[in-house]
Amino acid sequence: MKRILVVDDDPSLPILIQACLEKDGYEVDSASDGSEALTRAKMKIPDLIISDVNMGGFDGYEMLNGLKKDPVLRTIPCIFMTGGSDFDGMRKAMNEGADDYLIKPFKLESLRAAVQARFDKQAALTEKSEKKLTELRNNISLMLPHELNTPLVGIIGYGELISTCPETLSTDELRDMGKAILQSGHRLQRLIQNFLLYAQIELLNSSADVQSMEQGNTADVKSLLVSLAAQVAGKHSRTADLELNLEESSVRMHGEPLSKVLDELLNNAFKFSIKGSKVNVTMSPRNGHVDIVIRDAGCGIEKQNLVNIGPYFQFNRQKNEQQGTGLGLAIAKRLVELHQGRFSIESTVGQGTTVSISLPRHP
Repeated sequence: MKRILVVDDDPSLPILIQACLEKDGYEVDSASDGSEALTRAKMKIPDLIISDVNMGGFDGYEMLNGLKKDPVLRTIPCIFMTGGSDFDGMRKAMNEGADDYLIKPFKLESLRAAVQARFDKQAALTEKSEKKLTELRNNISLMLPHELNTPLVGIIGYGELISTCPETLSTDELRDMGKAILQSGHRLQRLIQNFLLYAQIELLNSSADVQSMEQGNTADVKSLLVSLAAQVAGKHSRTADLELNLEESSVRMHGEPLSKVLDELLNNAFKFSIKGSKVNVTMSPRNGHVDIVIRDAGCGIEKQNLVNIGPYFQFNRQKNEQQGTGLGLAIAKRLVELHQGRFSIESTVGQGTTVSISLPRHP
């Protein structure tokens, strides 16, 4: 049974509302002002609060502010009741975070409709959250065992061969096995580093933490990008596919997080496009920002998937075997946003993807 708390310093109105809503199957409680409402809400959390705006003493705005400061109560939807001439009050209520308002005097059918609308919206949000949670579980269960197990199989397998019968192996075979073990180790190391970095970013919970992250600058982005792009292209054996068009630039972002952002985006561009197709990187200063654009001619991303960019989400992993956990793109996006930058992706299936970042320019 949904529980509704009605708040008004006029005792007659809560009685009328209570009688109406109890007929519809709701449990209804009442409070005479905002202070009492907060006390009752903490004792037994309501699913919805219907409150007058103007009350003697602790009014509706103060009650709403009190709710928003409480991590347990802050998500309770609120419908405010206000006089028909109080348009400024209605606007203020919505700006303060009210979910809806009723103009006094109102019909009981309007009350019922407003209450039903709030619960319908709440149900839709819950359904959406549960769907995303199910997708997250599926993505993690699909990718994480593979990402951990695949390099470990290589390391253990080659390690066993080397340790049990080294005399049967040639120098070339030992060197190739060593390279394979090193490659698998690097893959595991990157996975662990991304887990730790994403956790560190998500744990930034104060303005001081964010300011610390924002400090620093990179004076010569061009040199950094030339070196990093050549390194990534070489790793994918696609040096000839790399096209650079870079202007001298400096940004308000430390070299380490900037390198991480560029490394993830460049690796994605090469990983999701075929050898022989171009990966184009441009950089230019513009209006106090530096724009960096990375274009590939790869498989592209479906439009409905562009909104799902986040940790542990990969596009069409069931169809296309690929390494990674989806953390790289999420980390790049969050780092850019933490440094007061802009991050956007445009993509067409079968034609390629363009990732654009814009970072504040350093004088």
